[in-house]
Order: sequence, then C-alpha cells, then structure tokens
Amino acid sequence: MSGPAHIQHLIALKTFGKCTPISLALNEANRLQVSVHNVKVRENREILKDLKRATYFLAKQELAFRRNDESEGSSNRGNYVELLNVLAEKDERLETHLQVSTVFTGTSNRI
Repeated sequence: MSGPAHIQHLIALKTFGKCTPISLALNEANRLQVSVHNVKVRENREILKDLKRATYFLAKQELAFRRNDESEGSSNRGNYVELLNVLAEKDERLETHLQVSTVFTGTSNRI
C-alpha cells in the first residue's frame, strides 16, 4: 500500500490544519486590505456627516445653497461651499477631502 494515493494521503495527513506559507501570506494580505478598506469607509462616513450637517443647517435657516458663480476665483461661492470651507478650517480631514478628492467632494453643482 505504498502507491501514489497512499503518498498523497500521507501528505494530506501531515499538512492537515496547517497553512502553507503562500496561503498565510494571502490571508494576511486579504486581512490588511479589508482593514484599510474599513478605515476608508469610516473616514468617508465622517465626511458625509459633515456634508449632511452643512445641508441641514442651510435648510433649517432657509438659506440659499448656491450662487451663480462658484468658481475658485469668486469672492462668494455660495453658502454651501463657503460653509464647508469654514468647517474645513477646523477639521483637517474635511479640508484634505475637499482639496484632494477626485471622485466625490460633495460640492458638485449637478445632481
């Protein structure tokens, strides 16, 4: 009983319950990727809370959100954008998001 099947069974018995180095590395990489993703999700949720607070404030005060000229050079870019800029002065995370984000900043003039 020392055929190929017997050898495979012996190998399976010896390695049962043990991770091979490659699977260990893949598991660690996957765990790290999930961890990084979860941190980014938490950051995005906090930024979204700031955007919601600004929206709620302007709606509660019945203030206009936008102006005709919201370009970078405008002295008054509208209540929403200006309020976010004020909030960003005290919140480094929001400031970084408004400056760096290319996918969603929360200040688009299109829905």
